Amino acid sequence: MKKASLNIIDKAIAFINPQGAVDRLVARQKITNFQYDAVRYTRERQGPSPLTGAEDYRSNYDRVELMRRARDLADNFGLVRSLLMKFASHTAANISYQARTENPEVNTEVETYWAEWWDKCDITTRHTGSTLMQVAMMSMLRDGDFLFVLVRDSEGNLKIQGIEGDRVGDPFKVYTSLNLIGGIHIDPATGSPTAYDIYNRSFGDFYSFQTTIPSSQAFHLFDPLRIDQYRGISAFHTAINDCTDIYDIINFEKNAAKVASAQSAVVRRNNNNASDLASLSTDQDINGNTVHLEAIESGKISYLEPGEDIVFPDGPSRPSGAFAEFHKILLRNICLGLGIPYSFAVDPSSMSGPTARLEMQQAGRTFRRYQKLLDDKILRPIKNIVIADGVARGLIEKNVGSKTARGIFNFGANVSIDLGRESASAISEFKTGLRTASDIYAERGQDFETSMRQRAIEAKLIKDLAEKYGVDPETISDIVPPKPTQTKPQAPTVNPVTPAKDSPEKDDDIGGDQKPIPEDPIEPSSEELEIKKKDTEEALAKLDPASVKMLIAGMMGGIELAKYDGIDFTPPQGARDSAKRSLDVRQEKPASQRGMTAVGIARARDLMNGVKLSPDTVRRMKAFFDRHEVDKKGETWDEQGKGWQAWNGWGGDAGYAWARKVVGQMEARDKKELARPGPKSAAQTPAPPKERIKGSKENPKGTASTKSKSGDIEISAENEEALKNKISEFKKDHPKKNAPSLGALKKVFRRGAGAFSSSFRPTISGGKPNSRNAWAMARVNKFLKMAGGGEVKDSYRKADGDLL
Repeated sequence: MKKASLNIIDKAIAFINPQGAVDRLVARQKITNFQYDAVRYTRERQGPSPLTGAEDYRSNYDRVELMRRARDLADNFGLVRSLLMKFASHTAANISYQARTENPEVNTEVETYWAEWWDKCDITTRHTGSTLMQVAMMSMLRDGDFLFVLVRDSEGNLKIQGIEGDRVGDPFKVYTSLNLIGGIHIDPATGSPTAYDIYNRSFGDFYSFQTTIPSSQAFHLFDPLRIDQYRGISAFHTAINDCTDIYDIINFEKNAAKVASAQSAVVRRNNNNASDLASLSTDQDINGNTVHLEAIESGKISYLEPGEDIVFPDGPSRPSGAFAEFHKILLRNICLGLGIPYSFAVDPSSMSGPTARLEMQQAGRTFRRYQKLLDDKILRPIKNIVIADGVARGLIEKNVGSKTARGIFNFGANVSIDLGRESASAISEFKTGLRTASDIYAERGQDFETSMRQRAIEAKLIKDLAEKYGVDPETISDIVPPKPTQTKPQAPTVNPVTPAKDSPEKDDDIGGDQKPIPEDPIEPSSEELEIKKKDTEEALAKLDPASVKMLIAGMMGGIELAKYDGIDFTPPQGARDSAKRSLDVRQEKPASQRGMTAVGIARARDLMNGVKLSPDTVRRMKAFFDRHEVDKKGETWDEQGKGWQAWNGWGGDAGYAWARKVVGQMEARDKKELARPGPKSAAQTPAPPKERIKGSKENPKGTASTKSKSGDIEISAENEEALKNKISEFKKDHPKKNAPSLGALKKVFRRGAGAFSSSFRPTISGGKPNSRNAWAMARVNKFLKMAGGGEVKDSYRKADGDLL
């Protein structure tokens, strides 16, 4: 045990009061035992600087020295310049203003006025507002602060003047008063700045007092680290030494590599024969000192004395791998001091997987912090004054008084590594009502009203071009969706004329060019539509909303559910739990990490609530799982990313197993239904044997193909006249569309006649008797609807789209 050491005071106390001396030693030992290691100072680890306020007599000197060193690095060190440029471009390069009064006309006028002022706001007429803000951001980071002064030009217009931090106050003065700190006059009662001393700067670092600016005209941009701080310090204050070290050691390594590369060979002597030194060349270095070198000439034969040897050194091995790793450590320290990830600022190739998204989000948060600082200290105060001045001087005629200055600044799109996912998430949240369009547009640095107005202009231009050249708007751009058109009901007098019994083509024109035709091709007449509409309205009027909802559900899925009677379409508990867990996880994620579309969210809610699903929905569930099972190998699966959320939102593994089982049961039921004896449904009824005819003497196989000559097709005079009447009606209904030719309608007619053999039904729409002629003419009607831009099934387009 170490013996306790007693000083002279301990010895004196022990002589007078031995017990008191013992208690004193015990107390001292307790203090030593329970002391924090962080406050134990040694010769190697010096103690910290004394406690002071953020501003004291050394503050001005320290601030100016940091400024000088940071400026030197910005001028000579590429990394520092690159970091400054990144901050400027991501925080201030795309600033725009969006007025948000309740009057759209006022918003438009205010935004126009601000945009014009913003482009000409510099008192020196050299820069736009965007350039000034970027310079201010770089100056603040490098120097510590930047000052904007609001002034008027000779015509009385408001302008802004930028002043760098070294011109605020005297950089060589030691400020000792708490009422004047770094050139800022302080109100002793409130502590608020009242004025700023501005100095002129001339060549040779000579500063002279220029003027004092009241605080009402000055807007001070700095990033305070302490509550009682009035002047900013360089953002590189924690990184300056590391930056200087990197700059120096890189130069050292470059010199070492040059020296190593310059040595072709070394002559090693062991004979102590110094007389030969006279034969060495006497080249001189840059300072005039003699350098002994031997010239190496190609093809030369060297004769060596005994004891001499020529040694060829290894290739240059500097900088080494260890140096490269040490270099990265210093770079990381610099980036940490500025609050941005190393991979984003220096080495984007090191980003991978979920870490890449995390680092991009960290960089984005840092940039948004500085954007908020710029908005609070510079943009918003200046904007309020400029717009109020415009209203007062009558330059903004349409205004709403003091509310005219309401608005926000947009700073451009956020930093993102996965714009596709974030866009899909934003669209989903917009559809579900979690976000507004204005918020989404503002996040991307765009104005919602301006974008919508421009979209309307583009849509009108596309429609005008489509009309001018006689094409559909959707063929030019998807920005204009196809407009659904309603087929004009056929009048009874326009129905196809059935050929006479003695017609040579009666039911013989079946052809061989059969293409599938969808079910129920005949459109109901206008009288039938009116009767059905009236009956439906009367029936629905007697039902309450709940009954209407049940009726619709029955119409959509009741028939198919009856077909699969006995199959349970209620999702199992495992699928319900997965859906609930997915929605909970999604709610906790930030907006950029939320998965699932609006359809997926709706499906998850149905599953969570145990809603009985329709057969078609179960089929879609299985198809979804079949397509997305590969998502389990995604990089964000273990972090419960978007793929994980979508998979479990549709029921997860339990839902997949259940969907496979139910779909298998339905397929087995379908096969059994087709194989059963007895009567079939109308769609399953085969054509009578007499109708299963192939071939035609009048119209051989191939006459209805795409490349065939339409003149080779023969039909009755009555049917040909009916086709001509349909072409005339088409031209009246669609004057800007190109009407199909008679030859094209003949081909469609013949295809329909040929398809009658396999697509037979005893009756068609409304229970009307079916015939080959009616089937063929119905196919013509569908073709004309498709040619006029109407909505038809894909099967029609595949069948006859080649003739358009």
